[in-house]
Amino acid sequence: MAINGRSTEAVMDAIKSIGKPERTTAAPGDLSTATGCERVVASAAEALGGIDILINNAGTYPIATIDDSDEALWDQTLNANVKSAFFCSRAALAALRKSNGVIVNHSSIAGIMGFANISVYCASKAAVANLTRSMAMELAPDVRVNCVCPTTVDNDMGWQGFNRADDPQAAYDAFAAGSKMKRLPTNDDVVEAFAFLASDRASFMTGAHCRSTAASLRAHEIERPLPRSGVRRVMVGTGKRPIRSSQRWLPLVIETVDRTLITSQHSKVASMNTTSAQCLGDESRPGTFHYLDATARPSLYRNGAVLTRRDPDGSDGGTEGVYLEEREITVHNARLMTGDKHPTVARNGFDLLTRPLARGGIDFFDQHQVVREYYIQCARIVQESTGGQVFAFDHNIRSASGKSNRRRISGGQQVQGPAHVAHGDYTLTGAPQRLRDLTKPATGNDTLCAILDEGQALIAPEMAQGALDGSGRFVIINVWRNIAEEPVATHPMALADGQSVEPEDLVVFEIHYRDRIGENYFCKHSPRHRWYFYPDMTSDEALLIKQWDSAGALARSGGAEGDASDRQAPCTFSLHSAFEDRSAPPDAPDRWSIEVRCMVLFD
Repeated sequence: MAINGRSTEAVMDAIKSIGKPERTTAAPGDLSTATGCERVVASAAEALGGIDILINNAGTYPIATIDDSDEALWDQTLNANVKSAFFCSRAALAALRKSNGVIVNHSSIAGIMGFANISVYCASKAAVANLTRSMAMELAPDVRVNCVCPTTVDNDMGWQGFNRADDPQAAYDAFAAGSKMKRLPTNDDVVEAFAFLASDRASFMTGAHCRSTAASLRAHEIERPLPRSGVRRVMVGTGKRPIRSSQRWLPLVIETVDRTLITSQHSKVASMNTTSAQCLGDESRPGTFHYLDATARPSLYRNGAVLTRRDPDGSDGGTEGVYLEEREITVHNARLMTGDKHPTVARNGFDLLTRPLARGGIDFFDQHQVVREYYIQCARIVQESTGGQVFAFDHNIRSASGKSNRRRISGGQQVQGPAHVAHGDYTLTGAPQRLRDLTKPATGNDTLCAILDEGQALIAPEMAQGALDGSGRFVIINVWRNIAEEPVATHPMALADGQSVEPEDLVVFEIHYRDRIGENYFCKHSPRHRWYFYPDMTSDEALLIKQWDSAGALARSGGAEGDASDRQAPCTFSLHSAFEDRSAPPDAPDRWSIEVRCMVLFD
């Protein structure tokens, strides 16, 4: 199997992720030009000893209105979606004629039907569909040519479109309702169509359009994958998303063929006048996240099922019921969200502000200085943003290298590692309890002991009463800051739109301290979740992350409703997590960050 991609690094990444090194070789090259296609196909044919099957799958998916679609967008889209299919096919003809081979093109239901805001994409896929018919007529009987025309697929890319709607789940449900199967196809469903058309069981089919929609299924569209003996050498072009995102279905092809060439041409095409991160490319990237796996039972209140025991230094001494799964998720660039799409703490649960440190700076490894001086700066930032009365009460410093080296803060605990699991810091029980705790004298484990007199509480009980009895409101916000000289490049912080999370996604994670039990919400994966990040954050920026809002729909209803049920109300909190950004250079500096927790009270 030969794998192609524009960058050698991406190709090697794909080879590693597929896990078949003994059957893979790299064949990098650009498919946006005729010369590039010829070089890639020649390299593949030499490595494989010929080509039996060519799957033209390279492409791009630009979302742009007619007003925003300029000539450059047309050129980039046609190069990726149409020219690559034609010139790869032309370059492979000698090998395919010799083997009586097969070409399978990747078109789309958008090549048959029209859709708003993707006119250029629709035109390009219609071209692929008709190119299939023409090539089939010209190349028969020596070479068969067919195409697959999938509808929107239930995967991360499909949900990019649904997430544009005010209610993404409702948009999905409405779309799925139009299918006779009352659902959308999965990656595996689409692969079945490619596998069948590439096999000898479709030996009498040419010029066919296989519409992978439940409204138009034929018997031949649901055949099983081709047998191992069915083919020898296959060239597959992928590119709708980065090559790593395709790995779920690539092993299916590998297990059914002897040798494969996979090409990846992920075009970086963005709509003009973009107001949100809707297109892949520099605007978003794949990230590796950790969620609780599917066996976890949703819970909103403590039940002893999922927990850890934490020592005074903040390190976990063992967990129970914590079974994680790894997910590859598209993370959107929140810096590009402008105008009414700009994230806010109230609506989405996060916002990035330019707030340089006060003159003189802070020694973040001196707990006494952090509590006495930096807490004041953080409280001021949150007060300016929210208008509430703010009390900074706790902080953590995080670094992967600092954690592994067991570095200790002067007068405080050890440095913690970045938290690589999707979570929220508080729960329906834990958030009000934390407010109650702050109305009591600080204990020995509280950082507040440095500024409070013995027996003194940070917040007077009468001040918190209204927030606790429901007549007022309280909010908990973290002020997150990069404290290194270099911009953040590793373990960047990702934030989920608070309105994309539902109560059934959540699982209580209990934290058993020596003197109390704290709670977080861990989370199970849902394709509804919309993740964002701010690339290259500097020490002059302050990231506000909402950890709890008693006025959110989830909080007000005790978990009976999600925040999406009341879009006029603020969200309750933002799930967040560090994630693995594979685009970071191998020599990128380690992330060092501080987060300060602030309690905000409103009348």
